[in-house]
Formats: sequence, C-alpha cells, structure tokens
Amino acid sequence: MGTAVYQFENICTKNANLYLQDGIKKIIINADAVENTKDKDLKAFLEYMKTGISTSEFTRRLNNMVETIKDKVTARTEYNFVPGYIMDAKYEERKLAQKEIDKAKDETQEAKDEIKRLKAELEKLKNKQDNS
Repeated sequence: MGTAVYQFENICTKNANLYLQDGIKKIIINADAVENTKDKDLKAFLEYMKTGISTSEFTRRLNNMVETIKDKVTARTEYNFVPGYIMDAKYEERKLAQKEIDKAKDETQEAKDEIKRLKAELEKLKNKQDNS
C-alpha cells in the first residue's frame, strides 16, 4: 500500500545536500493507500482517484471540472474533424457532378446520333422521291 503522497525534487546524485532549485517538484499520488489514510479530504480524493466516485464537496467540484474538460475536448475533436467532413462532402459532390456531366454527354451523343440517323433517312426519302 505505502504512503498516499510522494514528493520528489531534483537532487544531485553525488551530493544529497545539493538541490537543483529549479522549482520543479514531482508529486506521485498512490490511490491504493486509501485505507491507510487518516485525513478525511485526502481519503475522499484517493477514493475518487481509485473509483471515480465523488464522496466530498471537493471531489464533486473536481468531477464537474473533469466532465467540463472532457466535453470541451470532445467538442474540439469534433471541430477539428469538420474540415475533413467538408472535404469528403466536396469530393462526393464532385463525383456526383461528374456522373451528371457524363450522363449529359451520353444523352447529347445519343441525340447527335439520332439526328444523323434522321438526316440519313430524310436524304434517302429525298433521293427516292427525286428518282420517282
């Protein structure tokens, strides 16, 4: 189980009395030490860390902040994907537009072929009429 909170500072390995004094401290929270903890607030915090269940005013406020941040991260993530969705939609629109263009080209070619066929038929009828 161990201690609930461990604090570390940068110390010289050759001289334990010489601190780096960069202001950096590392704090390790050991949620497994919840049973050994006497302080009520620290115990509630450790329980929250271990279970995610709020049992004090502090851990309820902490949980609310966590949920707010999660929502903001989700919103930011969704916002960052919007340009991708727009690009996908534009790509799909281009594909659809190209299909419509190809269809119109085919219909135009069919109409041109029909006009040629009708002209040829008309020419035959004229020739037939002239020969009669």
